[in-house]
Order: sequence, then structure tokens, then C-alpha cells
Amino acid sequence: MPTTYAALRTATYTYVEYDDGEHEYYDRTTDPYQLTNAYDTLPAARRTTLHTDLDALQHCHTDTTCWAAGHTS
Repeated sequence: MPTTYAALRTATYTYVEYDDGEHEYYDRTTDPYQLTNAYDTLPAARRTTLHTDLDALQHCHTDTTCWAAGHTS
């Protein structure tokens, strides 16, 4: 069975939260092939922002909230 996850992918980064609690973050401007998971190097505030942005997308229910959630930081 594949691991369940949710992810954000923008023009500059990829962020993944797995259901088992693991995380991945790739800065695609410096690591375009996503070879080095940089999650452990992120400041706590950035981790919180990424989690909040992903949560907003997962739980949006209207066109307005989904549009706003889709414009991540």
C-alpha cells in the first residue's frame, strides 16, 4: 500500500506531509530534481506556515476560500 500524503507544489518548492508524520521540503530553485529533503533545515515559523497553507487547501469549502487558500506563501 502506498503511503497517504498531502502536498503543495509551487513554482519554487514542493512540500509534503505524510500520514505517518514524515515531512519533505524541496527548494526547486536550488534542487530542481528534488534530491535533498531540506525539511529539517526550515525554521519553525516556515514549517508552521507550510502546514497552515496545506491545511487551508485541504479544508476549503467554497470557491472564495479555495481561491484564497490556493495563493500560498
